[in-house]
Amino acid sequence: MRLRRIRFLPARAIAGGALPWVIGTMVFLCALATGFAFAMNNAVGQWADQLSQQISVQIVTVHEQVREEQASAALQLLNDLPGISLASRVSTEDSVKLLEPWLGAGNVTADLPIPILIDVAIDPNHHIDLDALTAQVRTVAPDATLDDHERWLDRLHMLTKTLQSVALLVVVLILGATAAIAAFGTRAGLASHRASIEIMHLMGATDNLIAGEFRYRFMLQGLKGGSFGLVAGLFILIFVDHFASQLGRGLVPALDISLTGWLSLIALPGFAAFLTLLAAHLTVRRELARMP
Repeated sequence: MRLRRIRFLPARAIAGGALPWVIGTMVFLCALATGFAFAMNNAVGQWADQLSQQISVQIVTVHEQVREEQASAALQLLNDLPGISLASRVSTEDSVKLLEPWLGAGNVTADLPIPILIDVAIDPNHHIDLDALTAQVRTVAPDATLDDHERWLDRLHMLTKTLQSVALLVVVLILGATAAIAAFGTRAGLASHRASIEIMHLMGATDNLIAGEFRYRFMLQGLKGGSFGLVAGLFILIFVDHFASQLGRGLVPALDISLTGWLSLIALPGFAAFLTLLAAHLTVRRELARMP
């Protein structure tokens, strides 16, 4: 048998008008944390994919003529190998720009033995054995060293895991604070409507019927506040993405959020409503059990 809802609470907010705004603020922060976490995870994944398809060849020797000869031979060899999409030499100007952050602007002079760098693009459908490739390149360029960016890939994966852990911790703390706020709001609502609750008890209303009304009202407040918070959070995320596109995708990564990320964001108001409903239910049943 379905229990009928008893509307004995006034139409105004039962715990003050601030509760939906507080819940909205919590959902807003939660949306930002979730959105940026998913966006950064996708950005790091794209960077990792790009690095995994590139190899850097560096030729280091103090003799300029030897460097040039080895670089030319290495370029010809690499471009003839299967699995190599393109091997191109990095210009001297770009090499100087790479060294300036370490040596200081203007300190990279022409008399310095600047290493020759070669960017190698790998066919994504072809597996390259780095040790075998290194041995082949060194047959024509003994001073060459190859880097497949494995160290940077490991750091990127570690960064991704760290960001995910931090985002999860932030979301858990926000949700815990939301539940606590809903519980305090429920206690305040019970205290302000104690006389109405006692009258309902005298009229034969059960604790479950009374708790059901509080659950319903707090669920609506959670859904209302959560919806406002989600809209505000999405507005900020879209604004940041637009701002990033104005700066250029090469400088700031786009906020590319996966389908799972969007579904998680859309579910936030519903989860906030469920959380406030659950907190209200547990608080009301506990407080009603203490009433004479």
